[in-house]
This record gives sequence, structure tokens and C-alpha cells, in this order.
Amino acid sequence: MPESNKKPEHNPWTGTIKHQKELESLLKKARLKTIKLPSGRKLIMILVAIIIASWLGAGVYQVPNNRCAVVTRDNIYRYTVKTGVHWLPAIIYQHTLVNITPDNSIGHSAEFLTKDRKLVDISISAQYQIINPEAYIANNKDPKELLEQSLIASTYKTVISHTLKELQNNSKLNANIQNKLQKLIIKYGLGIKIIAINLEPIKLPEALKNSLEDIKQAKLEADLENTSAKNHADEVIAKSKQQAKQIIEAAKDQAKNTILQAKTRTAEFLTLLPQYEQAPTITRTKMYFDTMEQLLKHAKKILITTKDTNNSFYLPPDTANNNQPQTDKQEDDANKHNAYFTNSENMAKRAAREGYPKGALSNE
Repeated sequence: MPESNKKPEHNPWTGTIKHQKELESLLKKARLKTIKLPSGRKLIMILVAIIIASWLGAGVYQVPNNRCAVVTRDNIYRYTVKTGVHWLPAIIYQHTLVNITPDNSIGHSAEFLTKDRKLVDISISAQYQIINPEAYIANNKDPKELLEQSLIASTYKTVISHTLKELQNNSKLNANIQNKLQKLIIKYGLGIKIIAINLEPIKLPEALKNSLEDIKQAKLEADLENTSAKNHADEVIAKSKQQAKQIIEAAKDQAKNTILQAKTRTAEFLTLLPQYEQAPTITRTKMYFDTMEQLLKHAKKILITTKDTNNSFYLPPDTANNNQPQTDKQEDDANKHNAYFTNSENMAKRAAREGYPKGALSNE
């Protein structure tokens, strides 16, 4: 048949009625091959079976080595199981694994006050073993928290009863804390045995340590100042004692010399006494001249007595001594001698009245 006489093929989805019937036949066959869904009753049974299987599986648990399981119901102890695979009704019963080896430990770090009111930083830990799992779980809601609080209380009681120095030098401190802690454990029924107490070296808090270092440095400086002051005081006292000793010795020497001079002069006067009794005027005049000779040796003034009158006056020989340096002692002697010759006129009259030679001054 020529190509122009052929009928065009149509799409089976949009084609003729023949193709639509073929499509419906294919779909019908496909529906027959699909799985038929269960009814409502069967579905419920399947769900119940799944829930029961899950519940049974949830009740299976394993207890590893060195552990035991404490089974409770409504927080009430029921029984204890050991190592192995076990089953219990889930939700109704609960199990808690307990480590029964002596490897359990608990620690705490805090600041404590000592007996001498010192603040110290203490880090302590306790190694323990659960010897009664039933008591450990059943008697306390949170046994580990209670154990930690018991450790803190035991440490506090021990620290507050010792001074800082005693704490640092006490080898029985760990044993004291362990005994107190074990008594509290028995009191609360924890079912625990304390194996060992590990107490780290006691330290002062950093802020307090710095303050104590400042206090120590201040005390050291104060001690150095006190030592320096004491040494200076000892030096001053020793020097003063030496000076006082020298002054006392000088005074004693002066007293001896004065007494010796007085005795010597007394002896001289006693020697002149017979002469004075025989010729008092002559002897007195001689004594006067001898005295004036000694006085005028260092005088810077020259005494002049006129023949016509009884007046006496002095001339200061400053021009003769301008180029000669004077010592303080010479000036004092000169001043004494100058004062001696004041009112010279009256003294001259008195000398004449009492029979002394003309111009002579009495040294009474």
C-alpha cells in the first residue's frame, strides 16, 4: 500500500478508543498484582505484638565484671544480681549498677579555717569500696552526694581543731579524717568502707599568701630597724659611758691636783707665817709684788703710777701686739686682769690709807 494511503498512528494516551481499552487493561492487571492491606483488627494485633516485643527487650540488661545490680521497685529494694545477663519487667522495676571494687574515689577542694584563725586551701580525696550495695542504694536517695558532704564535714572538724603549724607537721592527720568519716558513714548507713584518705599539702590561698609575705617582709624590716637602732643606742651608751668615765677620771685628777696645790700653798703660807708675824708690812708687800708679777705676765695693759698724785691709770699697748696672734686663754686672762684694775684710783687710796707703798694695790 502506498505511504500516502497509510493511517497515522496515534498516542495511546490521546489516541483512539482501541488504545484506551488497552490502557485500562494494563492498569487492571497492575492492581491485581499489588499486596492486599490487612484489615483493622489485624493491624491492632500487629501493633500490640511490636509493643510487647519492645517491652521484653527493654527488660534485658547485662551486669559487667566487678559490678552488681540492685533492683528496686518504687525506690524500694527488691533484690541484687551479680555478673551476667538478666531480665526484669521494664518500667515496673529499675536496676542500678554498683561498682563493688575498691577503686571508687571522691574528692573535694575548698578553703577551711584553722584553730588559730588562719585560712587554708585544702584538696582532699577519699578512696572507698561499697561493701553493702543494698544499703548504699536503698538507705539514701543520693549516696554519692551524702558521702561528699560527710567528707567535707570530717575535714572541717579536723582542721578547725588544729593550728596551721600543727596541720603542716601532723603525720596522723589523714588517719584522723578517715576515722571521723567512717563514723559518719556508719551513722548514715551508706554501706561503704573507706580504704584511704589522700590529703594534698596544705596551702594558703594566693591572696592570703601575698598578704602574709607582706607582713613577713614588714616584720623583717622592723627587726632590721630595731637591730640598727639598738646597735646605735649601744654605741651611744658605750661612748657616753666612756666620756663619763673620762670626765670622772679628769675630775678626780683635778681634785687631786687642787688638793695638792692647796696643801702646797698652805705649806708655803705656813712657812711665811713666822716672817709675817715678825714683819707683817714687809711680808705683805713682798707677797703683793710677787702676786702682781704673776698676774701682769699676761696682761695687755700697762699700769702707770705718778709721783705727784695718787691716781693710777693704764694704757693698752695695742700697737705693740697688733701682729701677735692671741689665743682664747690669753684673751680670757687679759680680760680678768683688766677687770682687776678697774677703779684703780680708789684702790690706790686704800693702799695709801693702809700703809702700803705709794701706787701699790691691795689684792685682798
